[in-house]
Amino acid sequence: MKCGSYREIKLLEHAMKVVERIFENRIRQQIDIDDMQYGFMKGKGTTDALPWELLYADDLIVIAETEDDLTKG
Repeated sequence: MKCGSYREIKLLEHAMKVVERIFENRIRQQIDIDDMQYGFMKGKGTTDALPWELLYADDLIVIAETEDDLTKG
């Protein structure tokens, strides 16, 4: 067997993942993230925000209908 026939082990990628996780944990300790933040959050996906968006859209429709009624009457 020749050593040249094997692929090298890339440890740098793994080391960078560890460093990235350390930075992320330190940054998250320093900042406050709003509970309404859904994207890029562990355990929260953007699809989890859809019910809130639907409620907000429904409120906007009610407001628009109320404004139309006020301008007509």
